[in-house]
Amino acid sequence: MTLFLQANILTTLQAVDRPAVCNALGAMEGMRRTTGLTRTLVISPVRRCPPWQASPGLPGDPVDAGQHGAVPTEPGLAKQLPAAIDLATRRQQPLTEPMMKGHAMTDLTSRLIRYADLRPCRNAFVDTRSPGSEAKENFTLIGPGVSENPNQHVHIPEPHGFNIGAARQPGHCLNSQHSHETAEVFIIHNGHWRFKWGPDGKDGYIDLSEGDVISLPIDMFRGFENLGMPQDVNFAFAILGGDDPGKVTWSPPVFELARRFGMVLLDGGKLIDTTAGETVPAGAQVQAPPDAATLARLASPSSEQMAQGVVRFKDLKPNPASPLAGPGVEECPVIVPRATRDHFKPGPITGWWPHGFNLRCLKMASGAHVPAHVRHEEEVLLVHSGTLEVTLPDGQVVMGAGDTFTTPKGHARSFRATSSDGCVAYVVRGGDEAGAVAFVRAKAA
Repeated sequence: MTLFLQANILTTLQAVDRPAVCNALGAMEGMRRTTGLTRTLVISPVRRCPPWQASPGLPGDPVDAGQHGAVPTEPGLAKQLPAAIDLATRRQQPLTEPMMKGHAMTDLTSRLIRYADLRPCRNAFVDTRSPGSEAKENFTLIGPGVSENPNQHVHIPEPHGFNIGAARQPGHCLNSQHSHETAEVFIIHNGHWRFKWGPDGKDGYIDLSEGDVISLPIDMFRGFENLGMPQDVNFAFAILGGDDPGKVTWSPPVFELARRFGMVLLDGGKLIDTTAGETVPAGAQVQAPPDAATLARLASPSSEQMAQGVVRFKDLKPNPASPLAGPGVEECPVIVPRATRDHFKPGPITGWWPHGFNLRCLKMASGAHVPAHVRHEEEVLLVHSGTLEVTLPDGQVVMGAGDTFTTPKGHARSFRATSSDGCVAYVVRGGDEAGAVAFVRAKAA
């Protein structure tokens, strides 16, 4: 088996046993969490490397350590990988990954979004020139999202019945008060964040940490802030309900501040950035701030009601009836709007507002395995920590923290935690009821 490793380098490992690779990945995961370095592994079923890939240990294949950061495959691999990564990082080599030959792997790679390859939009919304908000980055991972900038990059446009996005912000950076027409859910990937509600953010707040989840009701103003220091750039995944999550309604103070700093929002949601030389088209209508009737309709729920949409990582409880449960494997409910066909009861978040999806937290000990099984609803994996190997009929994808993968509907998939400290992944599944699980072979008792 040939392993392709991305860690700001592209390298090939030949004839390496799984424990050595797992140990190396565990060491790399610790480095990534402290340095921001991202790595993802893709395992190909082919025996030899394509000609564009360096292949240490294969006679006749050139090894260009300067270009690929080639890594020897002796038993000292686990110790040598971090050094190779450090070498490549210091050289600041650009990452290039030619598409693998064959339709199957092309399909898998097109479904994988690596954290290192995320393409942000820094002027996605009307508040992105306002002081305190100008440093935020918005990402549209799956689905069109709610960006007001038509140039926002969409990583995977395929409709899923929900949208996946993300926010990355330095400490003290704000995402201004706004309202959504569908559910908005945040999974805190790292850092400490404060979510505030009300037109001016003064009706209440709640602070969240790594692994915590909040589901925000529709038709209410909310905003959020990274509570870290300015040098602490942190990340949160976001889920929006529906294929078309509608438009954003901003609170009145946002419009005034945006106007002062050159941003104009038109009726229909198009954003005009006058600081970039854009002008309001002739005859276009500038969007007005919400009136008194709208503000009354978007009144904040009570703090007690808001608490019903929060689940802290430390409070997650596994469901022993989950079909995926097994030795070293726990599946915890997070958002379950109603009883499901895979044996989950409603809660802990149900919501009086619609979701249209389930959210689970999959916790796996090192080496734990979920056998091959088939699902017929959309399923998106968001890796929170550790390394997750996903095996499908067409190949394998190994994901690191911050990576996103959408599994093909109706295809068998199995999971394995390959990092030494296990893996935590959040799983979004389409539909309020979620689907039944069909194992490819009868699961061992």
